[in-house]
Amino acid sequence: MALDTIVAAIAAEAGAEAERITSEAEERVAAILSEARRRADDEQAHWEGSRAEETSLAVSGIVNRARLEADRKVADAREALFQDALKRLADRIRHMVDGTDYPGILRALHTEAMVVVPDPDATILVRPADRGIAERVARERGLNGTVQGVLECIGGLDIEAADGRSVRNTLDSRLLLAERRLRRLAVQLIPEMSSAESEA
Repeated sequence: MALDTIVAAIAAEAGAEAERITSEAEERVAAILSEARRRADDEQAHWEGSRAEETSLAVSGIVNRARLEADRKVADAREALFQDALKRLADRIRHMVDGTDYPGILRALHTEAMVVVPDPDATILVRPADRGIAERVARERGLNGTVQGVLECIGGLDIEAADGRSVRNTLDSRLLLAERRLRRLAVQLIPEMSSAESEA
């Protein structure tokens, strides 16, 4: 199952969370700006006897600091939303690994890895739970290398050739490599993920 498909499947679920985070961020921004205005009024009263330019600069400084703080909190909320979506995606992938489609996925990952390291004597590294499947794949393909169940990952495999070449094709590494593309996809699927900068 393609990562895009999995991400699309969690979009509706993440949408409610996006609305909650966006609403919470908007409330924080409103509270910060309200506090900034109050502080600005206090500063204006304090500087009332001073020159108008000094008062204006003081007020502008307070408002600008408040806006920067609000922007930072909104950015933090967006990043929290994306990280939550990534966690949900990883959970979905873990669930998929427990399903009946996983042996076929492992075969496909092995085929891809063998294109990069086409060594029939290469060592296949997998999770302990995947050792049996990987040994069957190796036998079916007439490979001579050993299979070691030593990886700690969601699923997938690594291949190491005797000459030092290797390829990492675990689901974890694929997810990590896809993170930038997933971030762009998340912005398309969940408009609340887009920042003011990306909208400009």
